[in-house]
Amino acid sequence: MTTSKTDMPPVYEGHWGDAWVDTSETSFKAAARLRAEYTVSVGFLVHAGDEGIVLAMDWWPKTPKKCKVYTFIPQGMVLEWYYYG
Repeated sequence: MTTSKTDMPPVYEGHWGDAWVDTSETSFKAAARLRAEYTVSVGFLVHAGDEGIVLAMDWWPKTPKKCKVYTFIPQGMVLEWYYYG
């Protein structure tokens, strides 16, 4: 099967600060030192809007309007973006 590259969603690499959870007991002082987890995600750009960006990890050429394994990244957490085409 041949698929035109123009049918493929654009590929992006996003660098962002992800939230995370720790359920162990800790002092307020230690908790104040917690920071966002620096994260790099690469995927097909499905949607970019005011609230955030949706990347998909899998795309099928036979069903070009469907993807699988989505990541939603809130706009306020985005640090950098790189476009690969």
